[in-house]
Amino acid sequence: SFENDQTLAVAFGVISAFFYSLRNLLMKQEVEKYNGSVLMMYQMIIITIMLSPVLFLFDLSAVPSQLAPILVLAIVTTCFGHTLLLMSFRNFSVTTASIISSAQPVYGIL
Repeated sequence: SFENDQTLAVAFGVISAFFYSLRNLLMKQEVEKYNGSVLMMYQMIIITIMLSPVLFLFDLSAVPSQLAPILVLAIVTTCFGHTLLLMSFRNFSVTTASIISSAQPVYGIL
């Protein structure tokens, strides 16, 4: 049942993987027309708008002291990494690029 934390975590993981795959499939078509950085900018704007109601639901008093590390994490790892992934769709299939990106944490551990 969804009252179990592990079941809930697996469900969120599967849903996240589904939407990540859907985004990659949709972006494959767009990457032929637009630069990857432009596509990432559009995605960041849309996600910022969609997640902005969260600002009113939680206590964010600790965020100002953590703003610089959060921005570095967001820009360096997320924006640059996903921009490069989108740009790789020009040379690789979505399946190949996704398998390569999924294997990267394993290489990092080794």
